[in-house]
Amino acid sequence: MSDMTTTLHVPGVWRCPKCKFRLVQMGFNAADGTVFNSDKPGEKCPNCSSPLWRVSWEDEAKEILDIAEAAILRERQLRDLVDELKRIVDAADAGPQRHCRKAYEFTQSQIDRLKERIKQVET
Repeated sequence: MSDMTTTLHVPGVWRCPKCKFRLVQMGFNAADGTVFNSDKPGEKCPNCSSPLWRVSWEDEAKEILDIAEAAILRERQLRDLVDELKRIVDAADAGPQRHCRKAYEFTQSQIDRLKERIKQVET
């Protein structure tokens, strides 16, 4: 490729610039079982009726990286929540044998913190 300013697009992938709706257009040939990309322009966004734009390979790669990083972060948050729950269960199991009131207060404060962290993970 001699022209480095040419933008390469992902075949059959379109995105709405307003609401970020993503459309992947593909066709299926029932006679021979082949699948092909449908790159015909003119589709409108079903959410806001804006014209859809083609997606470049660079934008596609950045979005995939963002999705992967978000999944890793969410997995870390969920592991932390599981560890927190294990500590609460351990404290509850030790409850009556130890100072019952302190075990309850510790557990309740842990539960309150967990509720806040769960809200963060859910958003």
